Amino acid sequence: MAVMAEDKQKEGKAVSGENDMHTRQRKKNIALALAIVGFCVLVYVVSIVRMSGG
Repeated sequence: MAVMAEDKQKEGKAVSGENDMHTRQRKKNIALALAIVGFCVLVYVVSIVRMSGG
């Protein structure tokens, strides 16, 4: 019984670690997506300003 309890604790830690890893990865992905969108907006605005002769 003690061995089974230890296995479940190890599994719980592994799942918790995976959740933390997925959360961190998701935050990184969101930050990267925002950076790409910001860069696209910047390029768009610069293009419009250059085309309008400003």
